[in-house]
Amino acid sequence: MLNIYYRLCEKESGTHCEGRPEWFSKKKCLQSFLNAMENAKGHIGKIFFIHDGPKGELYEMITDFAILIINEGNYLGSLNHTYELAIHNFDNDFYFVEDDYLHLPESLTCLMEGIKASSYVSLYDHPDKYLNPFEGGNPLCSGRSEETRLYLGQYCHFKLTNSTTMTFASKV
Repeated sequence: MLNIYYRLCEKESGTHCEGRPEWFSKKKCLQSFLNAMENAKGHIGKIFFIHDGPKGELYEMITDFAILIINEGNYLGSLNHTYELAIHNFDNDFYFVEDDYLHLPESLTCLMEGIKASSYVSLYDHPDKYLNPFEGGNPLCSGRSEETRLYLGQYCHFKLTNSTTMTFASKV
């Protein structure tokens, strides 16, 4: 079983949004996650949404779930609330999700497969792993690649990586 902690806020702007496609939105990210969650029924434990800031369209999409409403207005504050909530619910493995990640319909099935094979899994393969450091890539990459190892699962493949984002799953 997997406990899920989804952090979200209604605000779309920020420097990290530069370069995203015009069609991208947090609403589409949340909807894709809800669809993936529907496909993974039976493998999910508790689901928590940590909503930071004023209520809006995203809040309306999650009213059927447990919601912790906070008003930190910043990344670190909401992350601390999420960790605190997770510490009190350490009965299952966990998946921390940020609100700007799209999920494919079978994403959580793949995530569950990965967490069986490893203690830490991310579904995101960061583009910085395919650039040299002087091109803005990860400092541990060379030849537009990182040294890694691939693992083939039933539904997808996984690779070792030297860093990832704050959307990840881990074993308790």
